[in-house]
Order: sequence, then structure tokens, then C-alpha cells
Amino acid sequence: MQKFIRFIAFGIFTILAGEFQVNVLVFNSFRDYIAALFLYFFILVVFFWISKLLDKKISAGKVDLICYMGGGFLGLMAEWFVIGNSPWVNPEANDAGMFAWWGALFLVPRIFTSNQIVRQVRRKIIIVLSSYSVAVALIISFLTAGLRPLVAST
Repeated sequence: MQKFIRFIAFGIFTILAGEFQVNVLVFNSFRDYIAALFLYFFILVVFFWISKLLDKKISAGKVDLICYMGGGFLGLMAEWFVIGNSPWVNPEANDAGMFAWWGALFLVPRIFTSNQIVRQVRRKIIIVLSSYSVAVALIISFLTAGLRPLVAST
């Protein structure tokens, strides 16, 4: 049970800053931010159980690769076909970034729940994610102070 809670917590921690940037700072919608967090919670629950099943059948390194590549691919497909953020609709979309985002959503929690990963790697990930979150929030807040909301509300 503790591994499950840690998996979900680190998964949510991984996406907090990015979703805050998009939903709150760009689209000025705290409600969408909270809704996204709930959606990610359920996605992470499903992915936890899938990765647990895979761990029983194949090596951890292969499962990590499957989680990153599979999560990135499925997430990109969701961006394109469910959300509508495809390259043919939005040519300015950063597809490589979206792939990495979704891949990280499924890989970072595995890193923090694995017994094989060195403590220094975990600490570096926390430092990078925390620093990034604070820096981007401050930069965007200062740059957009007079511009919010950047996108017209419907």
C-alpha cells in the first residue's frame, strides 16, 4: 500500500507545475487545474496496476522502457485525438515535449518506488522539478501580470 501511495504522490508531483502553468497561468482556470489533477490521479492508478503486472513478467529495466515509451505514445495519442492538440490542428504544438511529458508521468513514479535507484538520482529529480516549478511560476507570473487571461474565456 505504501508503494501505491508513493507512486501516485510522485506522479501528481511530476505534473503539478506543468498543469498549473497551462490551466492557471495561461488559461486562468483553477477549476480545470483541479479537474486535470483528478484525471491524472485515475490514470496513475490504472498505470500503477499495469506496471505492477508487467514487473511480474519481465525485468524492471524493460518495464521502465515500456512505461516511458508506452506512456509517451498513449499520452500523445490522447493529446491528438481526445484533446485535439494534434499537429494538423495546432502546428505550433510541441509534440516531442508532450511525448516526454507523458512518458515522465509514468516513469518518474517508478523511479521513486524502485528499490534499485540510487538516492542521489531521486534527490536530483526532486531538486530539478522543484526548482523548475518555482522558477516557471515566478517568471510567468511576472511576464503575464497585466495580460491575464491570455486566452479569452468562453
